[in-house]
Amino acid sequence: IPSSQERQHQVQHSIEVAHGRKQKSSSRDQDLSCYCFSMCNRTAQVDMLRRLPKTVTSTASPWYGYLETIYGTETPVPLPFPLHKLRFFYHPDASWREKHPGIEWPMARCTCDSAHHLCWETHGQQSCSPQQCKRWVLDESERVAPLQSECIWNLHKGKVLSKLVSASKASNLSSAQAKCLGYGSSCSGVTCTLSGSCTLGMGRTLYNSRKGEVTYIPTVGACQPPPWTLYTFSRSNSLRNNNIAAVANVSKHSVLVESSGSVFSDWRDHRSVEDADATVGPLSANNTWVEVTRTNLHGYLEEGVDFYGCWFYAALGTGIWINTKRTVHVPSRFRASSMLAEQWLALHGLDPSSYKTNSFQVKLTAPAALKLVPPRALLPHVKEHFPFFAHALGYDTVQSMTDSSGFRELIVTSVECMQALHPLGTCAPPGIDTRAGW
Repeated sequence: IPSSQERQHQVQHSIEVAHGRKQKSSSRDQDLSCYCFSMCNRTAQVDMLRRLPKTVTSTASPWYGYLETIYGTETPVPLPFPLHKLRFFYHPDASWREKHPGIEWPMARCTCDSAHHLCWETHGQQSCSPQQCKRWVLDESERVAPLQSECIWNLHKGKVLSKLVSASKASNLSSAQAKCLGYGSSCSGVTCTLSGSCTLGMGRTLYNSRKGEVTYIPTVGACQPPPWTLYTFSRSNSLRNNNIAAVANVSKHSVLVESSGSVFSDWRDHRSVEDADATVGPLSANNTWVEVTRTNLHGYLEEGVDFYGCWFYAALGTGIWINTKRTVHVPSRFRASSMLAEQWLALHGLDPSSYKTNSFQVKLTAPAALKLVPPRALLPHVKEHFPFFAHALGYDTVQSMTDSSGFRELIVTSVECMQALHPLGTCAPPGIDTRAGW
């Protein structure tokens, strides 16, 4: 782990790079306005990830120039670099181009319709020449084989019971089936009414369908879930109105590096939510630096206040890091509230079962326990209650192996994220141990 002085130097250099004060020369004679790949929609995303080289082995690779743009040059990016492990890619939007003029990065710019949850390549962009793209992507013979796209759905006489994960609804069968596959092995079927409204089943227990309902079950082995779950974020008018934030603290001043990008999970790295008790996955130990990104959910979920914590995705490829400090691992945030509530009750010598829960919120039933809860904690409008219990148990962070879409989450539960005067925006609050660079 680098020293405090080394971290400050790395951060300062990364900020200079991010604001364009240290420019790197791009490859000569390359078109900087065209694109070779895109992450604006699922089809383009899967195609891009199939075409990526697995490893960067030379500084002559154009990918090394992209990595230097993200991580800076003060500490050289180590080779070979496992490119296939990246889980975040920046988009060359106006902010990126302003900070990195002259840098070759043939990723398509995206335009998003937040009302319909759709993104597409911004009009007017041109594809790069095959010669230019060949420097960035694999030949067809070297690419990862496409996943089987055909999926057979069988009628089932049962109704899938929603369990652990809130059921998701869809307006028609085809969209429900697509959503179900997007949840991977956590979704076991789709139940539809005669009117066409469908619900995703997230459990493993099947009951008889009620009158006027029919359930469809994907054929085991034939329906492979999409290997990646993708969120595309823009600086404005984006899906879910989110912003990507990369924050570094330099001399007690918080410096914001904000850009649009795509973060994705790999379902093959995770078990289903229901199997999560078997392992907590590749989570990080105490006092470990974790590469992260976060989104601005102000107006939807108010972070930093009412003991809700500050929420991040663990995502290699952002160049922004948070220290876990004293951390606790949970299988998923759907189990975290009950798990940590029981620890908190036991710590105070109370019956660990003296509470009720809906998987997210906790209602304490012992009068002695209620007297220990400070004002503004465990409020009914707060979506999850486990950040309070983690904070009360002395943990600085909570790491969740997976949310419902397969993303690893890191929730900061130190005092800076518990009782702020105002909800958190894009930027992480001062006092959180962060750094930028490699």
